[in-house]
This record gives sequence, structure tokens and C-alpha cells, in this order.
Amino acid sequence: TGVQTCALPIYAVRLITPGVWYVDLKFSGMDRAIGTGVYAGPDGVALVDPGPGSCADTLIAALNRGGYGVGDIRAILITHIHLDHAGATGRFVEANPDIAVYVHERGAPHVIDPSKLINSANQLWGVEGVARLWGATLPVPESKITLLRGGEDRKSTRLNSSHITISYA
Repeated sequence: TGVQTCALPIYAVRLITPGVWYVDLKFSGMDRAIGTGVYAGPDGVALVDPGPGSCADTLIAALNRGGYGVGDIRAILITHIHLDHAGATGRFVEANPDIAVYVHERGAPHVIDPSKLINSANQLWGVEGVARLWGATLPVPESKITLLRGGEDRKSTRLNSSHITISYA
């Protein structure tokens, strides 16, 4: 398909504190270029920035290594909508329609319809370059989106009972 697959060495998953991991997605074979925050608990998993579609398999492998699968993902929090942060979101929601996606109100239209992001990226890297670097970027149904404005305080079972304060500068 021309989409780059990211390898997952053992050192790519780091425990930050019990229930919180950092997953190095090994983007384009590079260490520490793009990472995903994983909050794991008894209710399932919440992801912070699942990364580009080209690295979704790497993240899935890391989840599997931790004893979780895509079906255990309850929520995805997107810090911003660039393809390196949010590109894989639609793929995960397609595979698990129970995932709730939290995104800033300004970014939500681009998560629901990523065509402007993809067209812009195509101008920079070309269609083949976008496919190789970023992989597939699928739309997320509007019904799966929770809009954020910044300043929210969330304590939710969808986010594994973790207390998260959301700030946008």
C-alpha cells in the first residue's frame, strides 16, 4: 500500500507512573519524534494524541504488550489536529465505535472532515509522501466528538477516572 510501518522495540514503551505510559511511535524509524500518552486503568485505556495513521500499528502493538487492545480504548484526547498528533484517531474510532474523542472546538471540524488537512499536506509532501509519512487519516463521526473550549476540568470514567485539566493557549 505504500504506507510505512513503524517497528516497536522493547524500549519504545516507558512507564511514567502506574497506569501512565509513554509510547514512542518510532515515526519514520526515529526515536522520540512522535509519542502517545496512554492512561490505563480498570475501565480501559485513554490515549492522548494517538499519532499519525502510519504509526497506528505500533501503538496497537504497544497496547497489546500492555495487555490491552483497540477494544479497550474508551477515549482519545487530541491536543491539536496536526496529522502527527491526531491522524490515527479515525482509524481507532472505526475499529472501536465506543471511543469518545475529546478535541478543541476549533479543531473538531477537521477531525470530522480531514480533507482540508490532507489537501494541505498533499501540497507540501505530495500524495505519495503523505501516504508514506502520515498514513490514512479517516474522518471521525460527529456523534463521537466532545467539544472542548479550554479550562475544562474532567474527571470521567471515559478518561479512566483520571483528573485532567485542559488548557489551550
